[in-house]
Amino acid sequence: MLGMKELEKLYWGRKLGTRQIAKEKKRSYSGVKYWMRKYGVKRRDRAVALKLTPWSQKDVNLQQPPRLAYILGVLKGDGSVWYNPANQGYIIRLKTSSYFFAYSFASALKQVGLNLSFRFKKYWHVDARSKTFYKWFKKLSLEELKSYTINFKSDFIRGFYESGGPMWHDKDGSYHLWMWNKNLELQSLVKDLLKELGFNFRIYKHKEVYYPLFSPTGRGGGGGWRSGEKKEACRKFMNIINPCIKSHHRLRGLGRLWWRN
Repeated sequence: MLGMKELEKLYWGRKLGTRQIAKEKKRSYSGVKYWMRKYGVKRRDRAVALKLTPWSQKDVNLQQPPRLAYILGVLKGDGSVWYNPANQGYIIRLKTSSYFFAYSFASALKQVGLNLSFRFKKYWHVDARSKTFYKWFKKLSLEELKSYTINFKSDFIRGFYESGGPMWHDKDGSYHLWMWNKNLELQSLVKDLLKELGFNFRIYKHKEVYYPLFSPTGRGGGGGWRSGEKKEACRKFMNIINPCIKSHHRLRGLGRLWWRN
């Protein structure tokens, strides 16, 4: 058993984290947290804690192309990479309402050697820290991105689609695929990669902000697709790209089925 004074000395005096205390005293992490709660030992706020005891002492393995291609797809979509001067952290982050998407991204980060924080607070938050990855990602040009993902197209597109790609089914039998982004050059790259996989997408402009990639599989003059072809094209996309989110539900009042992230 750890006493209150000993815990305060280790935590506040020596500025050790709870995991470090558990390791030094050969106790379980949950046990240390229990005794700190029991004695009412005040905890550091999150910003200070991260600065003193960062999540990861390991660094990223950049020799895992398939996993990194997927991670890049996510980060070019809903994810973000940034520097936080408050705690001197180089942050890799995803915020999503989907547990399955968050878990898939977290698993990929672990597979390239990163420790992470995985928590729920209104949304699922996945955070990792890596100065090496931050520098590599920020220097990555569009041409380098294309060269890096050329042999792992489906991995990159899977991450990109999971970040911002709904698929829906209208009551009239029409199927549609979208991928949203504000970067026109990036959308052009994704369009080219999709074409190499056998999918024809067009780029549209929406409200002067977004450039949605859209599968032009409309009926009649809209795309010249015969009945059933559009559905098969969407199924082919889902089978080849294999996104982690495939469940669907009907949007009230719209009469559509959406595949959502």
